[in-house]
Amino acid sequence: MFRLKDKGSQLDFIGYTLKYQDKWSIKRHVFYTDHAGSRGIALYPNKDKVKTFIDKIREIFKKSMNLYSYNLIARLNSIFIGWSNYYNMGNSSHYRDTVRNAIYHIVWKWAKRKHRKWGRIKIASYYFLTPKVLGTKRYNTQYFKVINVKWVFHGKTNSKSRYIDNSKTIYLVDVGNASQLLTFRKYVILRNIIGIHAYHKDYMKIIEFNTNVNFKALGKSAPFKQRLIVKQNNICPHCKGTLMESSIGWNKALHIHHINLIAKGGARNKIDNLVLIHSWCHKDQHRRNGSHK
Repeated sequence: MFRLKDKGSQLDFIGYTLKYQDKWSIKRHVFYTDHAGSRGIALYPNKDKVKTFIDKIREIFKKSMNLYSYNLIARLNSIFIGWSNYYNMGNSSHYRDTVRNAIYHIVWKWAKRKHRKWGRIKIASYYFLTPKVLGTKRYNTQYFKVINVKWVFHGKTNSKSRYIDNSKTIYLVDVGNASQLLTFRKYVILRNIIGIHAYHKDYMKIIEFNTNVNFKALGKSAPFKQRLIVKQNNICPHCKGTLMESSIGWNKALHIHHINLIAKGGARNKIDNLVLIHSWCHKDQHRRNGSHK
């Protein structure tokens, strides 16, 4: 019989590894400090799954030599956010850093292959650094920071965004900060709702529990719509109903609405003029106002 508490035994399950040891090292497995030096079960991403993910990203870059950085990042960001959202519990920090470091080297190799005649300084200036205040020399030039990070792979396009007046810039998501790391205890279903199923009268309690966990897992680089959800406490201002009842397909069902219309002088990029509402509520709102923006 397999028992997880047996010395050296481990369980590989849905991309995670659960392993028991009498004594854990903080440096090796980033075990929580309150458990370090004592026995316990650690939960961390399966090493083979992490390696497979890195190989997948490397293959995407190899097949994207003809893509502009903007299009490449737009494709990769959804993959990185999905991976980070899945591996956001237990002791995932060390493995996220491993993936982030691998991605940096993959990006740099892609840029060097794409521009064989460019030197390191030109590649860094074009793809990684965004000048804020130009100095007379490189050492006194100030650069923008994205979530306190100066070196961030980015791409630009000349087409204007609806929410900003300048050309659009997209930044590669940091897999380490795309979502918050949560202890797996946060995902343990409470006893009073563990027996609730899809046709139970208290079905909304399990939805509320899942939504609250998703809110706690939002990272510093969470998409703008997710940040509006948190700001509005998951409530649609039009119908007063719940915005997000499931993490599946929610992005397409929610629209950003301008309180003061752009056509009437409303600011297009100020958060005070933006709210998140259901797509059907958005259509109803504009039908009542007789507007289209």
